[in-house]
Amino acid sequence: MILDKINIQNIVTLAKKAGEAVITVNAKDFDVEYKVDESPLTEADKAAHHIIEKACSALDQQNGYSL
Repeated sequence: MILDKINIQNIVTLAKKAGEAVITVNAKDFDVEYKVDESPLTEADKAAHHIIEKACSALDQQNGYSL
C-alpha cells in the first residue's frame, strides 16, 4: 500500500516549506490575479503550489510512482 511507503516527516517538511513561502510572500506587497470563477490567486498560492507539486513529484519518484 502506498501509505505504508510514505514517511510522514517528509510531508511535515513539505508543509513547513510551503508555509514559509506563503509567509515570505505575505510579508511584502504582492499581486493578486483572479481565476475564471473570480476567486483570488496570489503569489503565495503559486509559490506554495510550486513547492508542493515539486516535492510530491520527487516523493513519487522515490517510491516508484508516477503522476
